[in-house]
Amino acid sequence: MTGTQIAILSGTLVVNVVVATYESRKGKELDSELLLADATHTKSDVLVTIGVLIGVLLSSHGWTWADPLVALAVAVVIIILAWGILARSIPVLVDTHAIPAEELRSSAEAVDGVRSAYSIRSRGSRVRSFAELTIAVDREISVETAHKTADQVEAELKNRFGLYQVTVHVEPC
Repeated sequence: MTGTQIAILSGTLVVNVVVATYESRKGKELDSELLLADATHTKSDVLVTIGVLIGVLLSSHGWTWADPLVALAVAVVIIILAWGILARSIPVLVDTHAIPAEELRSSAEAVDGVRSAYSIRSRGSRVRSFAELTIAVDREISVETAHKTADQVEAELKNRFGLYQVTVHVEPC
């Protein structure tokens, strides 16, 4: 490997360290799984570059056996980082619940006028969570009263669980 190639690799390493640091900081600040996953990916690029530089350095000093060991170590670390990305990202990607449905149900059903709550879903991150549910109300009440009940359920769920948005559907029963 030439001096120019090593210089390019070293420059790439510096840029990737800066990018990974910035993405990690912003990802934590914004609670963005996307930024945190990309920061982890960029960190794996940093590790690969370090591994290549170490392998080249050791091989140039006659330690050719060290290059495959460095490559194996880098591969193991990348597998660990990839597992971390998957573990954090899959729940977001498949839209799993952010809050257990039973907790949302019991809070909604505690509001006066709600006979039952069902079809409950929640999703999102710790900072920006959403919930949707249907409440059953007495069929004899006015639309205005049903709407006020839905507003109370929305306010209760937002306050108790810190939800960003709650959508309440009303069904007469």
